[in-house]
Amino acid sequence: MTEAEWGAATNPYHMLLHVRRTGPGLRSPAGRRKFRLFGCASVRRPWDALSDEKLRTLIELAEQFADGAIEAHRLTQARAESRTRFNHFPRELWSVFYSLTADVTWGAARAWQYTCKPALTPLRGNKPAAEKAHLAHITRCIFGNPFRPVPFAPSWRTSDAIALARGAYADRAFDRLPILADALQDAGCNDEDILNHCRDTKTSHARGCWVVDHVLGFS
Repeated sequence: MTEAEWGAATNPYHMLLHVRRTGPGLRSPAGRRKFRLFGCASVRRPWDALSDEKLRTLIELAEQFADGAIEAHRLTQARAESRTRFNHFPRELWSVFYSLTADVTWGAARAWQYTCKPALTPLRGNKPAAEKAHLAHITRCIFGNPFRPVPFAPSWRTSDAIALARGAYADRAFDRLPILADALQDAGCNDEDILNHCRDTKTSHARGCWVVDHVLGFS
């Protein structure tokens, strides 16, 4: 995959495969976190159609586990308690939830594979092409541009920038990112990739966003 292909891609599967093959991928804690958060973001897309509160809780716990907020045993316990609910879904669909809540590298590996396939189509209104395109945007948001990594100066992590990034992350209020861009610019950041990513209103965002992660020190 070339940089031009990455920017124009509409199939997240090939993009994530490239990230896994060429970067640290699942070999590093940061990589496992991003892959797991991608899987969670893909399931959150049809959140309103996911009416089962237990399954919603599983996704929320998977996100907390990705960020180190809960221990693995808590996730394992919740998955075991919800296992009977998996029987009501097609195998590939329940595999998404099972994988996202696994406490080992296997879970992160399987999550991105399953969520890029048609397993979630019943929840997404049977518009797989549009959903793949959306997930391609999410992939670029979470992993950035692997062909052109952006160095992030510690001096840009001002108290204002950190507070804005932390609030946007906690509240999933990514419409605040243009304000974060202003704060970063005030701190001396003039990197166009960072500022444009925050200010582009056509860009889809999710937890794991590469700019927010830089500000919060996750990357």
